[in-house]
Amino acid sequence: MIFCFLLLSLLCSFNACTTKQNSTKTTMSETIQYYPENYLELNLPEYRLDIVRTHHTVECVDCLIIHEATLDVLNKEYSNELKQGFITYRAINCEYLENKPLVLKYDAMEEDFITHIVGNGLNIMEKHHDLWLITNDKNKLRERISAIIKSCMNRLRSRRS
Repeated sequence: MIFCFLLLSLLCSFNACTTKQNSTKTTMSETIQYYPENYLELNLPEYRLDIVRTHHTVECVDCLIIHEATLDVLNKEYSNELKQGFITYRAINCEYLENKPLVLKYDAMEEDFITHIVGNGLNIMEKHHDLWLITNDKNKLRERISAIIKSCMNRLRSRRS
């Protein structure tokens, strides 16, 4: 009987160590989805549009719909700009402490969609909360995201000229 108890205690302690090791392996790159995927290796252009979407660990349906629509617009309309780093997109889990500096930088709420035009003195951040009001109409949502990105890119291009 004592042997069974000791064996069970030993097995549980191995599991606890494994669980603890796995929980400490969470890194910033795992809590942030980067687009383009080689974002961290890119030498980002001086002028660019950064798109940031913050979310919870367990994302709601509306956040996932906005994420899918954003990726669809970026891949279909701005794939070259995305590959070259003129547009970046990050989906940031706001619940992880290591992401708090980014959440604070963008003054983001728990669920937010922010555009940030940067370069040569430009530092224009805008929040787009209206996206959550139109998630039930995927075409309208996609058109709105496309219009937001187009407007930002036009402002960026006019500044570079």
